[in-house]
Amino acid sequence: MPTTAGARELCQRYLVDGAAALREHVPSPFEQGVAFFLFGSLQQFFFDGNKRTSRLMMNGVLMSAGIDAISVPAARAQEFNEKIVRFYLSKDGTEMVQFLVTCHPDLTAA
Repeated sequence: MPTTAGARELCQRYLVDGAAALREHVPSPFEQGVAFFLFGSLQQFFFDGNKRTSRLMMNGVLMSAGIDAISVPAARAQEFNEKIVRFYLSKDGTEMVQFLVTCHPDLTAA
């Protein structure tokens, strides 16, 4: 999005189109958190640190619901980067969701 005074379009896309839609249409806190990560990473709301900030927000959503945070191990950084690039190009989050599930401690222990 282009930078504009007052950030009217940014606020519309973030608050109305994004965050509110996730709360309204995605019932699971785990799915909300992961979807927020993908949404924030793709939309590039910030000048820098979009993936880091979106992961922080994802984990805030998870922990607010009593779910452990997701941490991407350093050993899997290249795999993460390859998958996020494919997500940016395809806009299909399936592969990233599956990857993040494998990084969650409760879901990988089963």
